[in-house]
Amino acid sequence: MKREASLLDSITGELARLNRELGNRDRATVDEYMESIRDIERRIQVTEEQDSFIVPPALPDELPDAFEEHAKLILDLQVLALQGDITRVVTTLIGREQGSRAYTKSGVTDGHHNMSHHQNDPEKQAKLTKITAYLMRQPAYFFEKLQAIKEGDNTLLQNSLFVVGGGLGDPNLHNHNRLPVAVIGSAGGNMKGGRSVKYPENTPMANLLLSMVQKTGVHVERIGDSAGPLVDM
Repeated sequence: MKREASLLDSITGELARLNRELGNRDRATVDEYMESIRDIERRIQVTEEQDSFIVPPALPDELPDAFEEHAKLILDLQVLALQGDITRVVTTLIGREQGSRAYTKSGVTDGHHNMSHHQNDPEKQAKLTKITAYLMRQPAYFFEKLQAIKEGDNTLLQNSLFVVGGGLGDPNLHNHNRLPVAVIGSAGGNMKGGRSVKYPENTPMANLLLSMVQKTGVHVERIGDSAGPLVDM
């Protein structure tokens, strides 16, 4: 970074030797992966040149104005890490429930936190819905990228399993029951999708996490306050 050089410049020789040993299809895959890294490097350089850029951790209101670009950079790095099998677990915080940031591209100029305390005002509830839909478009971008990457007979998304959602069921009351969550991916065919499932009241969120872990082939009996895997998961 001090030399303002590309990370890939340090492995030019290794890449050349590797490419000589690969077939056309595998060479194309490696070239595409390396180009993705260069693209992210270029975007990070552009972002660093902006005066408003602040390296996390930072307060929510201090994030870059280009919220979507910042989110995409983080998500693209995670895509590369999963594609290269550098990691098999990722987590991303897109928006904090207590954040007062205004997501103007959602069509709402009011702060997120203020709208979450809507007091059942229909206008504020409508605005909160717009903000929520906007925030959910960020992980949707991540899943679309994973779905476009082939991995064996499946895609990277099909071979993975993710949970996306919020930490509050009713933010107006700080209620964390009936959390709005979606499970994305099929864990290599072990998870059936295309369903909307409602479980009984007071079902621990950890039951879902336990079920997901088991779907990926990790055999554990308990996670947190889980009471067992979900039925018909």
